[in-house]
Amino acid sequence: MAECEESPFEPPGWLKTHPEMQQRGVDLCQCVKPTFVFQTSPFIEPVYAVKILSFDDEDQEAAIYRRLQHEQDPRNPVLPCEVLDLEPKPVLLMPFLSHIDEVELSYGPLSGLLSVFLQVVDGVQYLHERRIAHMDVCYGNILVALKEDEPQYNGVVAGKVYLIDFHTSRQLSSGPGVQHALPLPCTQVPPPPHLKRFDPYSWDVYCLGKFLERMMSLDRTRMHKERDLRGSYDGPSTGSSERSAVVQEPAIVDLPPAKHIGDFAFCGGRFGHANRAVF
Repeated sequence: MAECEESPFEPPGWLKTHPEMQQRGVDLCQCVKPTFVFQTSPFIEPVYAVKILSFDDEDQEAAIYRRLQHEQDPRNPVLPCEVLDLEPKPVLLMPFLSHIDEVELSYGPLSGLLSVFLQVVDGVQYLHERRIAHMDVCYGNILVALKEDEPQYNGVVAGKVYLIDFHTSRQLSSGPGVQHALPLPCTQVPPPPHLKRFDPYSWDVYCLGKFLERMMSLDRTRMHKERDLRGSYDGPSTGSSERSAVVQEPAIVDLPPAKHIGDFAFCGGRFGHANRAVF
């Protein structure tokens, strides 16, 4: 009888029962990204994620994490984690932090939004100084650490922004300004029409622009929705010689509790993986 194939939505048996996982108390039970990324129970903290790494010769993710993991520069955007050389495949064991979509920037001043963006810019510049191009800078690959994360995970800094998903990243022989164009990998940011090759450093900068554009767009949308929900003003009443305004009762808005990180707020539930990052 043929052996049953494992579901891509379940942690593979070799990983779930591996002695290294059991010794560390990492009990994987949920899928984050089918086949590749799984997490421990969201109801038992600290929550961890495990990513199965590729053996592809072009995949430099493990090498980049190993290279940058112990650099203490505050601009280092790499998430504190461990590369474990398991059999049959290496894996990445990492803290399960909050996705940037869970940060309601409209609840704070513009300085909060810019603080997030500048942290991402600093992180990308840090990589470029080491001749590393991320190649997939986007909303889906950015995490933030909450205040309660710092004591739970070694090396995690509350309020810090982290870049994830280096499987399309490149360690290059030439630095910015002299690196020749390379074929673009499959990325979450669509390239400009008819362009299939790009200077990898310039591509990161292009993606930063798209990231900022989306941040500003989402922030405006949230503010407009909140304004519409909380009520509005009618125009001047007819038949009156005096200009007046009738103030409507504001609508009752059931906003989820916010957890503040510096000038901005984390908004949403702590548990579950529906709003968490996909690596």
